[in-house]
Amino acid sequence: MNQLKKNVTSLCTIFNKIKYKNMSTSCPRGKVTNPKSKRCVKKTGRIGKTIMSRKKTAKKTAKTTAKKTAKTTAKTAKKTVKKTAKKTVKKTAKKTAKKTAQTRERSADIARAKRIWKKWNPGKKLPRWAD
Repeated sequence: MNQLKKNVTSLCTIFNKIKYKNMSTSCPRGKVTNPKSKRCVKKTGRIGKTIMSRKKTAKKTAKTTAKKTAKTTAKTAKKTVKKTAKKTVKKTAKKTAKKTAQTRERSADIARAKRIWKKWNPGKKLPRWAD
């Protein structure tokens, strides 16, 4: 007799597992699926209210975390943009300073060459490089 009861209960549990696995997760209006039993439960009932409150809190936390991450990414993006802008400004300032120094040196060299040319070649036209 005990063996028969054990067999029946094991068959029932297997049947229930198969039945709940194949059950669809969509429920009619006014009902929600219970995640534990996979059955449809009324939204106005005790279990349905707890399920609905869990869903609402999950949505709220998801929204708040999404907003927070968006804000932090925006802040970090602004910081990186500022840093890169400062770096580029410094680099361009250095480059322009080098270029102006080089042009000053070149113009000084050309002026020296002109003076020397006039001194050693009086009355002749200046060459093209001295224009």
